Amino acid sequence: MRIELENNDKMARAAKRARASRLLVQVLAFRNYRVTNLKSGTVYVVTFSVEGARRFGSCECKANANNLLCLHIAAAAARHLVAAAEIAAAQTAAAPAPLMAREQDNSILIKPSAAAPAKYRGVEL
Repeated sequence: MRIELENNDKMARAAKRARASRLLVQVLAFRNYRVTNLKSGTVYVVTFSVEGARRFGSCECKANANNLLCLHIAAAAARHLVAAAEIAAAQTAAAPAPLMAREQDNSILIKPSAAAPAKYRGVEL
């Protein structure tokens, strides 16, 4: 079941539950994540999609099947924001900065991380 993602109380509560749990979030592909509960060993796949300005998340868990925003989606959403920022930084670093920006202040240049953006590590939340 797809759940529309919004910045609201439901997402805040799901994020709070995710932080209280021992979850490992791993990137399978952009917008596709594996969320493992380190206490129970259960594994769920979370997928994100975009339609126009609307964003959606889906998970294999029972809560999501009952049309509820689950902690797995909230945890994967946090990791997704990091992945998107890493990709944006790598793309920005690949394009040369305008000469004026380089002359004025080198601190505005975004440098790529040591690891390639495609090689994501799991992030425990």
